[in-house]
Amino acid sequence: MAARLRMMARPFTQVTGFATIPSFGHPVGQDSILAVPPARLRRKLPPGDMVPMAIPSARLNPVFVLSSPRSGSTLVQRLLNAHPRLTIWGEHNGFLNPMAESYRLLTDPSANRRRIVEGVLERDLIVGPLDDPRRIIAWTNPLSPEEYRQQFRRFLFDAFTKGLPEDIRWGFKEVRYGRPVARFLLDLFPRSRFVFTSRDLEPHRRSRILLFEEPWDLDDPGAEREFAETLAALASSWIIRNENFVTFSENNPGSCLALRAGDLTDPSAINGVFSELDLDPVTDQQLGTVINTASGSLEVDVEWTEVHRDKLDRMIEILEFDDDAQQKVKRISEFFHL
Repeated sequence: MAARLRMMARPFTQVTGFATIPSFGHPVGQDSILAVPPARLRRKLPPGDMVPMAIPSARLNPVFVLSSPRSGSTLVQRLLNAHPRLTIWGEHNGFLNPMAESYRLLTDPSANRRRIVEGVLERDLIVGPLDDPRRIIAWTNPLSPEEYRQQFRRFLFDAFTKGLPEDIRWGFKEVRYGRPVARFLLDLFPRSRFVFTSRDLEPHRRSRILLFEEPWDLDDPGAEREFAETLAALASSWIIRNENFVTFSENNPGSCLALRAGDLTDPSAINGVFSELDLDPVTDQQLGTVINTASGSLEVDVEWTEVHRDKLDRMIEILEFDDDAQQKVKRISEFFHL
């Protein structure tokens, strides 16, 4: 067993460069468990070591296009990319959702931040045991929330500006984010701008059904009930997501723009967005080319029979909302001018 442990230890010492291996809270030496004093397992970090390289302030103004699915965000992406000084990347499967939650856990004062002990090590990085029995060590960590913030900012900046010239403004569009990620992005990039895009609830649900669902069996009442439940779930999702956008916009009015899908075929509306983003206008001809080529992507021709389509329209029309949901739909519709 001892020989096996020595064999296991050898790669560790080769990789780390340490002469001993911390084990069960003690350094293991050849002759004694105290062969290497704990103080030698500590190295000093210069004050800036944990802080990533600063990002030029001129590049801290990204543009984020957020919406529900089937609400015109891809067309907005195409139109914004018509500007020579703007690059809006596409969806990325919502990978920022868990990152935003991780960020919140360390930086939100209401998330037990008081339990994170900062600075207790005087910026020493402990690579061996935390040897002072008088210290509080259960929540001791070598990085602070501000360092965490800067590392996240640097990661996102590097990820989405890769290969872009320095004079190109950057951003992305996504249909999987709500208020938590928007808050996360605004905290990292206080000069960022958000373009929220929405579409009226009925055509939104119809478009999602025709794209993602198969027609149900007309002879099966149970299948029709399940389909009605799907419609109700889509309505709930639309309300939650868009109410998130409305609330965030009301709390951060100087950072947010609202677009409805019906305005995306109007070049003047898009140039209005460019103006709000402090960008020069793009010619109507150039925007018109994008609109004429891509605007049909809002609808997808799926093999649904006319009977199914008629039934679907009737099911959408008769679906009832409670008073609370009706008020939320009204609030969203007024905000986006749907």
